[in-house]
Amino acid sequence: LSPPEATALPTLIEESAVCSEGTKVCGERWVLAYGCFSCHSVDGEIILGPTWQGLEGQIVELEDGSTFTVDDEYLREAIVQPDVKVRAGFPTGVMPRDYGDTIPKEKLDDIIAFIKSNK
Repeated sequence: LSPPEATALPTLIEESAVCSEGTKVCGERWVLAYGCFSCHSVDGEIILGPTWQGLEGQIVELEDGSTFTVDDEYLREAIVQPDVKVRAGFPTGVMPRDYGDTIPKEKLDDIIAFIKSNK
């Protein structure tokens, strides 16, 4: 499996982009800008990656058979080092591996807040 074909990213995600509408709203803005919804849903549907519905606090099985509780640390690692703790049943090598270098910490915090808000 391969990720959807990349398109030009909106200028919204440039380093200087600022969002002052609150963490969850800003997180949704960054998720839209980075194209995350092409692989992830918030309604339970499995696309290419795991759904974000009810993800926070969930105990998930990883590819190696171990389990992990989804928390801020896990979500951050899943975004910036997506092939370190891969969920069982999902492919490796699909999610971009440069988000740790290209998404500023503040935007990652906003994205994580948005992911966690999907109960």
